[in-house]
Amino acid sequence: MQELEIELAERTDCLGMRVTLPGEGPVLVYSHEALDRLVSDRTDVDEIRRKAAAELDERQARFEAVADDVEYFSTMKAEQAAFKQAEALLDTMATTQAASLAGVANKLEAVSRWGAAWDEHPKEFPWPQIRSAHQDLVRLAL
Repeated sequence: MQELEIELAERTDCLGMRVTLPGEGPVLVYSHEALDRLVSDRTDVDEIRRKAAAELDERQARFEAVADDVEYFSTMKAEQAAFKQAEALLDTMATTQAASLAGVANKLEAVSRWGAAWDEHPKEFPWPQIRSAHQDLVRLAL
């Protein structure tokens, strides 16, 4: 996903754009809602609003075309499905009793790998302790 996000960012311009109203500095807007909040009920900037809305639509269409081209959305859906499946397996594992020391070691290995893959700080508690307990179990069971 990170590689696709990088490619998507390199091939598209930012979804946001600068809008400058008379007498004010430029403001970044990323959506029609943000544009509406910026312009509010000012009637003296209808042309600016129209042009900005059209550019937002164009940028969104370009983003979606490139995202489809690099299969960003389908990959994101597949990643989310795999994540849910892995979580379901971990939940099942947590409610299933191990039948041997090797089973306990395998449970710890699965949790350790999952945590290392998703934890921002894989060296902090409890990962070193879980890895150590796993190594002890493997050593004792074999």
